[in-house]
Amino acid sequence: MKISVVMATYNGEKYIEEQINSILKQTKQIDELVICDDKSSDSTVQIIDSFNCDLIKLKINLENIGYVRNFEQAISMSSGDIIFLADQDDIWRIDKVSKMVTFMNSEKCDLLCSNFDLINQKDEIIEDKKKYNIPSFVIKEHREIITSISFSRLLLGNVVQGCTYCFTKNVRNKYLAINNQEVYHDWQLMLIAAYNEGVFFYNDNLIQYRLHSNNSIGFDNKKAKIELEIKKPKIVPTMVQFFRDFNKIQKLDLITKIRINIVFYLRIAYFIAKLHLPI
Repeated sequence: MKISVVMATYNGEKYIEEQINSILKQTKQIDELVICDDKSSDSTVQIIDSFNCDLIKLKINLENIGYVRNFEQAISMSSGDIIFLADQDDIWRIDKVSKMVTFMNSEKCDLLCSNFDLINQKDEIIEDKKKYNIPSFVIKEHREIITSISFSRLLLGNVVQGCTYCFTKNVRNKYLAINNQEVYHDWQLMLIAAYNEGVFFYNDNLIQYRLHSNNSIGFDNKKAKIELEIKKPKIVPTMVQFFRDFNKIQKLDLITKIRINIVFYLRIAYFIAKLHLPI
């Protein structure tokens, strides 16, 4: 069984070396680390090259293509049976790959995500996660080490950060076939896997998720002002179009289609996200 890790980088010189080291020094060795750099203007590429490691496959974009497309590109270059997502600025616990692969091999699981510690720019643990707008699913007390995540819940929004995921080649292939570059890649992957009841949450802090001023996507402080954007809705909402494309590769049942139209034409998921309501 081949294990891939994919990473999208952009001006990540400050933390990239520590993250790559944490991936390469796992107790269960990976088979490839695919990195797509989005035309960094700092020393990110030079730091990656300095590892001189055969496991690293680096592609440097000729122009900046953005976070979502860059991750899609990296995923498309992966060849593993199980694929892990990695951000450029986190730190992996040394047994992350071993623990997650063991569960993936023992259960009917298409995508596995995990809990995490929060750290600051100095690698210090941030103890109070509740100060930030972290999904309520993550910070609540889970009685079990493993919890399934339903498709119904994920329709209302993503509940766990993509940098904690691993997923099967089958999910990868469906994601690439849909070829949607408007919806964040991690939510797409979650929804694809969840439709077949294959998503699980591992309640162990297997990465250290770094908060700093240059996060591509991060957690804002709960004191931040909530702003609702009032604009003319699209004729076909972005998520409705995503599910239409999904339906071309895997037929959705009628009840699911009706629920999708209700949630996204009425912008229920949008207001939940903007108002930070629990899912």
